[in-house]
Amino acid sequence: MKSKVALAGAMVALLAGAAAAHEGHEHKVMGTIKSVAAGKMMVTASDEKTHQEKTLTISLTDKTRYRRGDAPATRSALHAGDRVVVSVGNGKEPLKATEVRLAAK
Repeated sequence: MKSKVALAGAMVALLAGAAAAHEGHEHKVMGTIKSVAAGKMMVTASDEKTHQEKTLTISLTDKTRYRRGDAPATRSALHAGDRVVVSVGNGKEPLKATEVRLAAK
């Protein structure tokens, strides 16, 4: 009986540690810009599970950082057809970009 209680305690501790380790994980969207409008952009990306294309709406805020390669960029550098990697915080809807990375020229 003691071993079952110890095993259950160990499982709870292990699961709690795994949940804490996942906090702060920055989700990323990789795809192609479909359009850019005031305060948002549409990105076409491949769904990781189904491998089908989907279009995501991602909000752009005054806190969003822009980079082209390792150099700073601005929102005006975003154009339809550009490949991007977008950091979207916890990945929950509505998606808000914390950083948009464009390929270096």
